[in-house]
Amino acid sequence: MEGKLSEAPVYTPLPHRIPAVGTTGWFVIDDLEPAESYYFQVRAWNIIGISEPGNALEVQTFASNPSAPRNLQVPYKNSTAVQLSWERPQQRNGDVRVYELQYRDQNSQDFDSIEVVSTSPTTSQLVVNLWPLTFYHFRVRAATVWNGERLWGNYSNFLQVQTNPGAPFAAPRNVQATGNSSDTILVEWQEIPFSMQNGVITSYTLRYKRTDNGEVWRTKTTDRPTTSTFLSGLKPWREYRIEVQGTNAQGSGPFSDPALARTFQSAPTGAPTDVSIVGVSPKEIQVTWQPVSSEFQNGVIGGYRVKLDGQEHTYVSGAANRDVTIGGLRPWTEYLVEVAAVNVALNVTGLYSAARSGRTLEDGEIGMNTGHFRFGKTSLTILDVRYSRPVTSSSVMSI
Repeated sequence: MEGKLSEAPVYTPLPHRIPAVGTTGWFVIDDLEPAESYYFQVRAWNIIGISEPGNALEVQTFASNPSAPRNLQVPYKNSTAVQLSWERPQQRNGDVRVYELQYRDQNSQDFDSIEVVSTSPTTSQLVVNLWPLTFYHFRVRAATVWNGERLWGNYSNFLQVQTNPGAPFAAPRNVQATGNSSDTILVEWQEIPFSMQNGVITSYTLRYKRTDNGEVWRTKTTDRPTTSTFLSGLKPWREYRIEVQGTNAQGSGPFSDPALARTFQSAPTGAPTDVSIVGVSPKEIQVTWQPVSSEFQNGVIGGYRVKLDGQEHTYVSGAANRDVTIGGLRPWTEYLVEVAAVNVALNVTGLYSAARSGRTLEDGEIGMNTGHFRFGKTSLTILDVRYSRPVTSSSVMSI
């Protein structure tokens, strides 16, 4: 008997002669390659000689499990990904078309798996969504395919790989902000969980801005790892939105959820506007004004103080009350008036407006808004009339 592989050029005589017993014979041939086609021929032998070979019979051996893939290594890695490559098994034992790559981190007992289809001598696969600065264990096995069934071989040895450091994955926790004065806020937080730091935290950055306008973010960075700091140079009685992020050598992580805090009240830093003085009688003037701009109120305005000729004279209670009539004055006399807003909670007075002048009416002069005057024992009512000279009998009679 003789045989050969399908691609071999000549037959190889087998070193066995099979005794002829009856009309049929059989023989077991071992040490063949799995999943290979062989051709076999049989010759008859007697004392005269050897016959010509019979017809060639083609036989294919079954596929078998392959050996483990070879040379598992890491050509590239970063903080969240590892690329692996390997060579196909030394003993394929069939048609190797698929691999299973398994991996797990150092703290896990369960594997994640990736199926890789490849017929190349060298195969590579990128594994993503890994944790920075973490040890991972990788292994790979191959399978031959026989009649639609996968015959898995042994796994390669484990390959341990540590991912590179990366920016923090998480933000500081439990950020708390508390007003500390009219221009400072104390901010406190808890550290980023250690498993999310991805390296040594070197500093924290706070970004903050007022919630009542569209100002841009301002930032403050701590010069050392800490869990509290003060924000200063803030506006009184303003609410601020504050967020915190951690930074390591690789970069900065996400910002925390916002914390809100309001600074304390302080004295108004602006004065009432549009101050106006009108004489309404020989002994009275009426003072009106508009409130301090909201940007400079710095708290809750509870009233106004009015100066007359440089001396405090009148207090007007209530932020909505913005006029007062001052009596007991001298006729046809000019007075200077200043007005300031008062923060009642702190009992502090803000800036006074620029002095405005106004004059009482002359004796017997008609008031602009009253439409009323008196002459002797006679009282007349005049609508929308202003008379600037002293009233005489002839002028009254002419009306």
